[in-house]
Amino acid sequence: MTGWSVPQLFDRAQHAEAPQRRPSVLRAEQARLRDMLARGPRDRTYDLEQVTAKIRELRRHMADASARRDAAAQELDYIGPVAKRVHRKNRTRLQDVISTSATLIESLTTQIADQSTIANGLTQDVRRYRVGPPPESPSGSVSTTYSKLWLRGPSRLPR
Repeated sequence: MTGWSVPQLFDRAQHAEAPQRRPSVLRAEQARLRDMLARGPRDRTYDLEQVTAKIRELRRHMADASARRDAAAQELDYIGPVAKRVHRKNRTRLQDVISTSATLIESLTTQIADQSTIANGLTQDVRRYRVGPPPESPSGSVSTTYSKLWLRGPSRLPR
């Protein structure tokens, strides 16, 4: 035995079989990959994740506002007509909770719709990014379906 363990012998065998590349070849490949990435559209996956998280947060806020509104409406129904006249402060507080919750729900609905529109555009951009540039046909022209997707470019998003 040469003093090497089985895992060490296995590692040595793998390294012996791995092709050795010269630094100039690696630099050329790195430059080619950079050029390929620079030509295509920007990867919008991170932006899509951020917008999706914002939509989830808005939906949580909407669920909380709906629960507050429903609880206030239920309590207002529970106190009855006589207590509504006697306990005016309580009645007005509950009515204020109901009206502010309804206003908040309308606002959140609008925000969710806006964020969903942005998310749809980003989803198209991500799909276009993953498809890649249009392939060239043997005649040298680009296929029309790919070119329509690719040439459309990134979505116009409000910033």
